[in-house]
Amino acid sequence: MKIYKKIAFIFVFMASFLCLNYVKAANTDDYNYEQELAKFPSNYQEKIKKLHTKYKNAVFVSVVPTYKNMKLNWNVMLANEYTTTGKSLIHSSQNDGYKSTDSWSYNFYTNKFETFGGNWNAAKKETIAYYMDPRNFLDETHIFMFESLNYNESYHNIEGVKEILKGTFMYEKKCDGSNKTYAEVIMEAGKKNNISPYMLASRLRQEQGVSLTSPLITGKYHGYTNLYNYFNIKASGKTTTDVIVNGLKYASTKGWTTPYKSIMGGSEFLSNEYVNTKYEQDQNTLYLQKWDATGPNWGNHQYMQNIMAAASEATSIAKSYKNVNLKYLFYIPVYMNMPAESKLPNKGSPNNYLKNITINGAEIGSTQNYKDGVEQYNININPTSTTVDVGYNKVVSSSKVEGAGIINLTSNKQTVSLKVIAENGNVKKYNINIIRDANASLAVSEIIAASGIKSDGTNISGLEVGTSQQTLIEKIKKVSSSSVVKIEKNNNNKTNNLATGDIVTITSGKETKKYNVVIYGDVNGDGKILATDYVKIKNHIMGTSSLTGAYKLSADVNHDGKIFATDYVFVKNYIMGSYKISQ
Repeated sequence: MKIYKKIAFIFVFMASFLCLNYVKAANTDDYNYEQELAKFPSNYQEKIKKLHTKYKNAVFVSVVPTYKNMKLNWNVMLANEYTTTGKSLIHSSQNDGYKSTDSWSYNFYTNKFETFGGNWNAAKKETIAYYMDPRNFLDETHIFMFESLNYNESYHNIEGVKEILKGTFMYEKKCDGSNKTYAEVIMEAGKKNNISPYMLASRLRQEQGVSLTSPLITGKYHGYTNLYNYFNIKASGKTTTDVIVNGLKYASTKGWTTPYKSIMGGSEFLSNEYVNTKYEQDQNTLYLQKWDATGPNWGNHQYMQNIMAAASEATSIAKSYKNVNLKYLFYIPVYMNMPAESKLPNKGSPNNYLKNITINGAEIGSTQNYKDGVEQYNININPTSTTVDVGYNKVVSSSKVEGAGIINLTSNKQTVSLKVIAENGNVKKYNINIIRDANASLAVSEIIAASGIKSDGTNISGLEVGTSQQTLIEKIKKVSSSSVVKIEKNNNNKTNNLATGDIVTITSGKETKKYNVVIYGDVNGDGKILATDYVKIKNHIMGTSSLTGAYKLSADVNHDGKIFATDYVFVKNYIMGSYKISQ
């Protein structure tokens, strides 16, 4: 569903949008192709020449948007279209690189875009510029976004309308509230309101898609039954519910109680407020219904917020025309101070942020605390350290990070730079100043590694059966005398030795980590390997009981990642003295 901006129709009498010689050329038979071509800038002319070879009888009119003798500056128009109100939107399914990443529309730390109407995001300024630039759409198909939207009985016919409706719920179907088909109703609306029926058909297709599913046209929305808004007029809001309710409220005020009344009434609205207004600022092309270049407040009287809508509708209209030799009338804007060209930005994700950075497995702080630009962080480490392991977590998986891993320390103060490259090529740097400090505390992971204890980050192992609690404490203290070690025995451990299921808590400086003890073969957590352990493994395999956590890990005595019969056989052999379980 395309999103519409709620428009307060406050009009003042305007000076003519079109200069006098242009009006004369567009409304008389004295149009001269060569003379009109010369009015276009050179970077328009080559494209129009190609179009002229395709549409030989077409009239191409150069329009310089002007209000009260003031010609519209490109940058003024672009600035007015790019605002925090979400005036120019792009569907959320489009590439992230095409969306705005300004603070009001995107959060780099969460990778979340602000939404409008449920499924729409603010478009990036460069994306808006691309779709606003007429030169990007001077081709055989998209030229129809500049076609005059007035009714022309010489070439608007019901067959062309049917071509546009083909494949939709409206194709060759009766329009409720009348005895006519949708195509016949659209032709009636076009002729009555002096508006192109091809535009009406393509607009309906753009608004409602191919299936009759939108609550705005089913007539069944709770609290608003038997109301229809086929053109989604005034259907705007922050949420999807807002969009539906506001659109149906407007339908209620207009008495659109059947699809027929909605299409006829909506067509009259389009004609009166855009194509054939009582003022002189007619927005009588698809282009101008999005990009309101008619003043006085450039861009404020737009029919749609979807920046791709005009191009999409032009494609539908182009398919409906079978005769390329018709005398089409195209109004093509030329702004003052236009750039040499307008290109789409890189479509890749712009996110080059990290969630956090770790040193030797310990997080050194959330990156949300960093300032924009080159990020800085200071970390003090033990003076005996010769290496550091620099890790990270990315906000988006598509970014790439350079500079992480095991870093050799060659001085007492050394800067490690993490270079984060977004999918679109944007680069961000995080600098970590590593300082070897005699008063610094070692990271707990460093202490574990230096003490010869094995760890997967949650569990510790490598401790022989019968190792006392005091022995473990001494191992840790030997590496870091300032660390604090606490051991909490499991309920089945009645000894002063370590057992599976015991919990070891280590504090070093401001960091505290807990580990589960795993003694392979000690499955019941009593600090010994006996027949009871053999039975527990066997029962687990047979499914009569279940092992979890550290106890399950201890049952994998051959370290193959599985618990099979071989494990309890090894325990049995250990008890008999014929096998040594490796810790």
